[in-house]
Amino acid sequence: MTWRRCLVVAVWLAPAVRSATAQAPPNPPPSPPVIEDPGCYYYGRCPAVWWGEELAVVGGNVLLGALTAGLWQELGGGSFKDGFTRGALGGAVIYAGKRIASGRFPVAGLLGREVAAVGHSVVRNAGDGRGTFDRLALPLAFLPAHVQLGSWGKDARVRVDVLALWNLGYGLIEPKLEFDWSRSLTWGAAVFTSRGYDFLVDDAQASAMAAVGTIYLNGDLVAFPGFERVGAHERVHVLQGDAITSWGDAADDWLEAQVPPLRWVSRYVTPNLFGLGLFALRRIVDSQVEYRHRPGEMEARALAGQDP
Repeated sequence: MTWRRCLVVAVWLAPAVRSATAQAPPNPPPSPPVIEDPGCYYYGRCPAVWWGEELAVVGGNVLLGALTAGLWQELGGGSFKDGFTRGALGGAVIYAGKRIASGRFPVAGLLGREVAAVGHSVVRNAGDGRGTFDRLALPLAFLPAHVQLGSWGKDARVRVDVLALWNLGYGLIEPKLEFDWSRSLTWGAAVFTSRGYDFLVDDAQASAMAAVGTIYLNGDLVAFPGFERVGAHERVHVLQGDAITSWGDAADDWLEAQVPPLRWVSRYVTPNLFGLGLFALRRIVDSQVEYRHRPGEMEARALAGQDP
């Protein structure tokens, strides 16, 4: 009789089991990842910056400043050692400016750019065989110009930067871009936000990009938490552009010495003819290297606290 009892129990439980199985919910789909920091989302995992990366950034800026000033002074018939030594000092100041510009306080970009400009001036003075602080060229906030000061503030004059003026003008006449007064005043560069679209950089879409003295941002990106990482990244790029502008300005001075009529023009305008050539050369070199492995991009990632 035992098997008959088992059969009765099985038949009685079958509808309940079938009903429970039919009502069981399917496995839920995995939840989409939460983007807590768009800087990490676009640029990596955002770990703490490894001290080795910071050391590499410091060394790179110091060495570049030293070699630039040393070689430039030697080509002018001066001392490579003197240019190298003082150029290293200028490179250290440039690094300090970049580190400040990547900070999270309100006027980090403006202060960092001015400090880095002092470093560029020191490198130029060392390369020209001048006194370390004989001539300073300081950006006028987000304006496409800088004030040039002689020794102890003498012979001060304002010079318009043609490349920066071009980028500012484009932002002002482009109907899809809006000028951001607040960030322009505190970042030390002209900042424009788009109406929710990305920009084309090297045949790829980018939510943020920097040109000479100018930063362009996707308007939607500004609303994300952690947006400051992206801002810090682009502010470093602005300072990198200032370095190329400074090198080009030094080369323009050499050209003006060969063509005296250009001296009057250069008193009020920075044509940056050589700077334009250097930017074009950098584009050619960068096109041969994967985007995230370019030196300028790696430096900006490291200073902004992003994954290299």
